[in-house]
Amino acid sequence: MCEARQVLQAREPHPLHTRSFQIQRFEFVELRGNIHTRLGKLPPGGAVVVAVAALEILELTDRIAEALPVADFVPSPGQGCVALECRAADPTTAALLAAVDHLPTRSAVEAERAFLAELGSGCSLPVAAHVDHERLYGFLAGERSPDQRTPRWASRAVTLTGGAVDRARAAADLARSLRDELGT
Repeated sequence: MCEARQVLQAREPHPLHTRSFQIQRFEFVELRGNIHTRLGKLPPGGAVVVAVAALEILELTDRIAEALPVADFVPSPGQGCVALECRAADPTTAALLAAVDHLPTRSAVEAERAFLAELGSGCSLPVAAHVDHERLYGFLAGERSPDQRTPRWASRAVTLTGGAVDRARAAADLARSLRDELGT
């Protein structure tokens, strides 16, 4: 159970604001370092947000107090993906990399990046996108209300179908619709 205004520490606090805009009990602060460093900085009565996959790899799942559902806490586009690239004129390396190219992951990340590209954003905008089972979850925060107390945000999911072009178009359409909804 969370105390009032519980501090949540995360490497990238802005995307985690998805549901915290509705739940004002969270205060997000940035936290840097590897997983062990972050867990070591756990404040009394606070929480640290880290990827479940990282805790699974490190066999630290006993430290998970609560798994945040992706529909409520949408991660940053491409979060958790490992990307490898090589020179275009290096077919030998390209062939080696093709052996580890996971097409479903590539397809998901391409849709997430199309969402981000439509917004013209980098790391500083409070935006999140994540593909899970052919559903693209998108989130965008806007300026606060005139009273500065009420955050404005929009969140929605769409089903991705078709090839890469269709999926990128659907992702861009979702980004535009969220931007239009916020009037930004």
